[in-house]
Amino acid sequence: MDGIIYLRYTKELSAMLSGTYFNKIDEKGRLRLPAELRKDMGELLFITRGPKNSHLILHTEKNLEKLKAMADKISVFSTNVPLNSVFGNGQEIACDSQGRILIPAQFRKFFPGGDVAIVGSYNKLELWEQSKWEAESDIEIPQEAYDALSQML
Repeated sequence: MDGIIYLRYTKELSAMLSGTYFNKIDEKGRLRLPAELRKDMGELLFITRGPKNSHLILHTEKNLEKLKAMADKISVFSTNVPLNSVFGNGQEIACDSQGRILIPAQFRKFFPGGDVAIVGSYNKLELWEQSKWEAESDIEIPQEAYDALSQML
């Protein structure tokens, strides 16, 4: 059996959202998502603020169901997981027939110039102001991060 690796999958395999795309929010607050990302996202999406209010997170329909299931297991008194920050500041949205989402008014302040970096982050998308993303993505990734990832694989 030399040279053969057997893998057993215990979780459902899902499509991975990856890549970085740039687009502009139109005058009505709509953002077109790339077709190659839309096909794996489902019909219902959930948009909320990211950590430190630096960007927005766009959860897929499948990821939203996982978030809801996780929230059901967490005590409402937990101070470690601020459910009100995730769900209280979030909103369910959908793509229109042209692949656009309407960015809710309270989130448009994240993109003062209208330029958006749409960043695939495995099972969700991150929406960054383009200039902030360019600065953020230019940061060197520590060797320890690569080492930790290698150990998980």
